[in-house]
Amino acid sequence: MGNHPATRLRTLGKVHHYILYGLLLAGVFVAGVVITSRPKAVPTIPPATRAATLPTTAPATKPAAVVRTFVDVVRANYPKFPATQPLDWPTTLEEAARVVINDPVYVERPSLRGDLWITRPDAPQDISEVLKAAFDDQVHVLRDAVVFSHWTADDTGKLHPNIVVRKVDGSYSLLNETDGRELSKADYEWDRARGVGEIVAVPVGAGVSVIPLRANAEPATLHFYATGEVPANASSPEILEDAGGGLLAWMPWENGKTGSRGAARYLDGKWTKLDSSSNWPAKIAQLVPLKDGGVVQLVASDDGSLKVALAMLGPAQKLPQQATVLIDENEIEKLIDQLSAPEQTTRDAAFAELSRFGAASYAILEKLLPAQSPAAQVRIKALLKSNLTPTLGGMTPLPGPIQTVARNADGTAVFYLDAGVTLPGPQGEPQPTAPAWLALRPGRAAKLLSDFFTQDMQPGKQSIVACGDEWIISDDAQGPRRFMENHYQPMLKKKEKQFSRFIGFDRKGRWIFKPEKSDTPTLIIDPTLPDLRPRLPVWIYPVKDGKVGWTRENWPVIDKGGAWVLIDKGWRPLDEKKEKMITEVSQSPEAPAGSEIPSTNPTTAPTTLASSITQPATTQPLSPPILTDADGTKYYDGLETIRVVTKDGKTQTWPLPATANGSGDVWFFHAGEDRFFLFNEPGRVLRLKRTAAGPEPFVLEATFAKNIPSSDVAARIWLDPAGRIVIAHDGDTLTILFPSGQVPPEMAKLMPNLGEDEE
Repeated sequence: MGNHPATRLRTLGKVHHYILYGLLLAGVFVAGVVITSRPKAVPTIPPATRAATLPTTAPATKPAAVVRTFVDVVRANYPKFPATQPLDWPTTLEEAARVVINDPVYVERPSLRGDLWITRPDAPQDISEVLKAAFDDQVHVLRDAVVFSHWTADDTGKLHPNIVVRKVDGSYSLLNETDGRELSKADYEWDRARGVGEIVAVPVGAGVSVIPLRANAEPATLHFYATGEVPANASSPEILEDAGGGLLAWMPWENGKTGSRGAARYLDGKWTKLDSSSNWPAKIAQLVPLKDGGVVQLVASDDGSLKVALAMLGPAQKLPQQATVLIDENEIEKLIDQLSAPEQTTRDAAFAELSRFGAASYAILEKLLPAQSPAAQVRIKALLKSNLTPTLGGMTPLPGPIQTVARNADGTAVFYLDAGVTLPGPQGEPQPTAPAWLALRPGRAAKLLSDFFTQDMQPGKQSIVACGDEWIISDDAQGPRRFMENHYQPMLKKKEKQFSRFIGFDRKGRWIFKPEKSDTPTLIIDPTLPDLRPRLPVWIYPVKDGKVGWTRENWPVIDKGGAWVLIDKGWRPLDEKKEKMITEVSQSPEAPAGSEIPSTNPTTAPTTLASSITQPATTQPLSPPILTDADGTKYYDGLETIRVVTKDGKTQTWPLPATANGSGDVWFFHAGEDRFFLFNEPGRVLRLKRTAAGPEPFVLEATFAKNIPSSDVAARIWLDPAGRIVIAHDGDTLTILFPSGQVPPEMAKLMPNLGEDEE
């Protein structure tokens, strides 16, 4: 393929422009570009009518192709989707594919592997085949509806999947690569289950069932209330891991709901009640496990406020032996050093993390205290005070009612304290902060949500979901929005309003949304695939008091007191000793033989046929081709038809749709495996797709007009070596089009934030 310019010709008042063939730039990323069309919305797929779990026998009719990968799933739902494989690197969410899938979709939490499990009737028939290959895949397509997954390691450290699937009769099966067993039809809450080692714990009714993964082992089920005694307004059980390898469970007292009397702990195959007989409080709102084996208790008072207490798991005299295993003195020393860091955020983060170590860290803190800076000493003394008066990461709730505003499936809880909390001040004195939004997340320090986060929030008016390091809030008016430290980013388009429930994201960065009260369909925003909508990003680059041109290799050039060349990854200075800037088409070099360039033979008139036909060429065309492909195929006209003449002489003429007819200069570009771009009317470019088979050689995919300059006044239009369509016009302006629909990351950094199309 050649990288040489097309020659511009004018014959009988019509202008035909030509270019050489270029590679379509694949796998790209952009932030803030002008999109030049408003394409049609992706059609909604009719709801699936099949059962979630299908019979394992083969259907009588000929089966469809087996669907194995995520791209297979997308193409099954969108047969015309152009991508055949994921992009080389992810796009922005604005440019990501937005795929609606009617198949059941389950996404693992980021704390696990973050895999996707998709149910389809045309998945591999043998589920063990999918499970055996699961370690090497990130998306798993199978015929059973997955409701939970947990990975366990073998003796070599390799992970193996254990999945729970829902059957058509409402019961469940627990499956792995080699084995499977039936579970009961109990009302399990699998969306809030968690796996730890060789067990899976799942809330069920007013209790928790622990299911061992080993075969023939019986579940151990905890019941907080006897049958028939469960309060009508009972809350749902919560489950957290503790530092000693066990599980803590309780039913929280909150928002007028009745909880459990105390809590319970699962360890070594059995449940132990943690109630008044163990000196545990009756009304627990939240538990916060510490690294030393202690547990901070948030206790609900009769007046609705919370009090902070501390309990040890097991006899207190065992704490020193536990602590030698559970905490790392070197880690504590590093965090203490960070208490004197110049950045406030670093100091705050170190203090919060130190608060998670509990009483086992106090001896280390006292030993290192004298050598620290005054500011660090204040922080350390605040931590040591917790030995006398328990706090929550240095915070103490002030008296007043507290509202639980969020509970997430991963154990996250968010509380609203109208009276606020106190925090240690610069000299260690308590400083009130009111109101306070308190976030408690498993494995993380307690923190207050920032003013930016909560400035437009009202308790109970928004849903709040934490996933990994991301926060999503949602309400009826604005839908799901992503918190971006100092602002919120809307996640959905107007047409996607029904997908208001944020589920999570997988480790490839795909965002998953579902309807509020339904498990299907599922909206997946996938930055690893290009947008399904036709897009043509445009970069308009004016050079005031300068000029524009190109090199012999067809790289765009600007000159404003110095010449710069725009290559594939950014600007470089023009090497005036070895190359020069070309500004006149007549100065451009001829392309070598075999290049994808137009013929220079003039034409007397375009050939127009009433319909598309294929036949041998009987005469030499009178007009020059508007493009000659590398394989020798020639293309003619471009105003009312596109006539294709293959190397062996066969001719096929495609009448352009009436809306695509033109009256201006013609430029025709082959930019991609089967994509062509046609300029035949000022201020407009058409994207055509070559069809592999069918009555017509092309289909019109999209019409772009926004920010497209008039081709009739362009000095030159060409395809540069990076696969970009470049327009030199007005003597001092370059307009750069990205035919792939996306902008490479290197280019995105150079381009101004010009906005994006809206729907």
